[in-house]
Amino acid sequence: NLLRNRMENIGFFNAEVRSDTLIEEKKATVNYTAKPNLIYRIRSVKFDVDSTTQLGQDIRSTSDKSLLQVGKNYSLDVVLNERDRIDNELKNKGYYYFSPDYILVEVDSSHRNNRVDMYVTVKKETPAQAKVPSKINKIYIFPNYTETSSGYQRSTRNAELFDSSLYFIDRRRTFRKPVIANHIFFKPGDTYNRTAHNQTISHLVNLNSWKFVKNNFVDSKEVPNALDLYYYL
Repeated sequence: NLLRNRMENIGFFNAEVRSDTLIEEKKATVNYTAKPNLIYRIRSVKFDVDSTTQLGQDIRSTSDKSLLQVGKNYSLDVVLNERDRIDNELKNKGYYYFSPDYILVEVDSSHRNNRVDMYVTVKKETPAQAKVPSKINKIYIFPNYTETSSGYQRSTRNAELFDSSLYFIDRRRTFRKPVIANHIFFKPGDTYNRTAHNQTISHLVNLNSWKFVKNNFVDSKEVPNALDLYYYL
């Protein structure tokens, strides 16, 4: 079953595997014989998404970069990579809560000529929150944070606004705010994107001033479809 499954995953949908067992005295030999039959190739790829929604338009706009190519062999790995590719594209368009698991690739292999039609769509059970882009609301920075067993604190009572965009919680004024601010690639009102997310973490780590650099994105209680961002240094 495992051998047949692996063959199906690379396009041999009609693969056959059988086994024979030979026993001599107290030793057994198992021989597996696999017959792959014809491999299935991609006949067509259709992005079957609702073009009246922003999510549908954003997914369809990435179709020219699709890893699913007409004429190529069917491959489950390529399908999984395509879901990751779409998710990454959407992350850079603000869809913070989207996940590759929300992408469904349906395969129609009913053609007699060993061809498959592929339909890329969004699962019906995808949460509403994942279907809309998120914006950055407030940004809080703890430059001298001490990790505790009770979890990350979010108390901002002593927050000090810097440059009309960043809130610092640093009563001892341990670090220069302009230096840290230069390495934050988000501003309030920006649409979330993964590039700025990773770039900020990378730059803060490269300052070599902290034992750890972590961030949390939290749903804003003030603005719908917005995130409050916390940096713990």
